[in-house]
Amino acid sequence: MRVRSAFLLFMFFLWATPAFSQGCAMCRNSAAATSKEGQRAISKGVLVLVVPPIGFMTLGVGMALRYLPSERLAKPNHHHETREQGKRSPIFE
Repeated sequence: MRVRSAFLLFMFFLWATPAFSQGCAMCRNSAAATSKEGQRAISKGVLVLVVPPIGFMTLGVGMALRYLPSERLAKPNHHHETREQGKRSPIFE
């Protein structure tokens, strides 16, 4: 049953592929047919749609690096040595 479901899902994605490529061609033709002002508006719209995800990703990485303990960034992980000595890993302290 699992193999059959996976096969049907795979076939669905293969069937939908021509629709995705056609959309790109239609979008390109539509954008090329607009005036110069319309093309500038489309370019600005793309930037408006790209800026928030990039901002959120940058903020997330910045917060992770800021609040990660600095000793974890500076010191290599000696996980194997501490296990051999019978001590707990510094991550759990």
